[in-house]
Amino acid sequence: MSKKVLTIVELNLRNIQWAYVLTAIPVLLTLFQFYIPSVIAAWNGDDTGTARGASIGYILCFLIIVASITIPKKNYSRFISLGCNRMDFFWGTLLTYVLLSLVVSLAGAIVYCAVDLPLINNLHGLHNDSIYSLHGIFGWDESAPIVLFFRSFSVLFLFSAIIHTLVVVQSNPYGKITLFLIIASVLLIFSTLSTSWFLVLQDGIKAIYGVVLLHEIALLQITMSLALGCLVYCLNIPINKRKC
Repeated sequence: MSKKVLTIVELNLRNIQWAYVLTAIPVLLTLFQFYIPSVIAAWNGDDTGTARGASIGYILCFLIIVASITIPKKNYSRFISLGCNRMDFFWGTLLTYVLLSLVVSLAGAIVYCAVDLPLINNLHGLHNDSIYSLHGIFGWDESAPIVLFFRSFSVLFLFSAIIHTLVVVQSNPYGKITLFLIIASVLLIFSTLSTSWFLVLQDGIKAIYGVVLLHEIALLQITMSLALGCLVYCLNIPINKRKC
């Protein structure tokens, strides 16, 4: 791996301060408003009643979202103006998303297994639905910790690739078409039309989303998410060649 690529990774991580700040704020609020009171209640044997909160691991996913918007919107032009090669930026940014996804996934799995589950199991009034987590939303609760880690990593990488690509092509007709197709596919899932061709299309889209995000076979879900993420991110190669 070239030194330029590693330098771009370092600069990407340094130049997403807003991502760190906008993630740290809700993390701290959740820590003081939900976690600390819950731990104190568990220590005293109190009942939390209907207390609910988002897992810190879940909130950390916001870092991926903001970084995926900031990097292509601000860092790309800056690096190109400094003489950075487009492919170096491509690989450096890809590695940046991989590292961020790994760190957030690891933190999320640790928080879920070491903090969230003990609170749910030992605190009166808390149950699985009391703490919102990425694992709970996608139905991964019963997976082993290492499986939770890889499931989260694959999905977060996929999200970063999609968001990055949509930001890159937002002023391009391809971007508008892609965004339309994504929104249309989501709406089709919840549509109530009953024509035969539409139901076939709807079932196909549900199957794709199901395999990528919800499939009970972890290896298949992880493989499909990573493959789709790589495919989407590779769309940046022809797009970047068209940029000035």
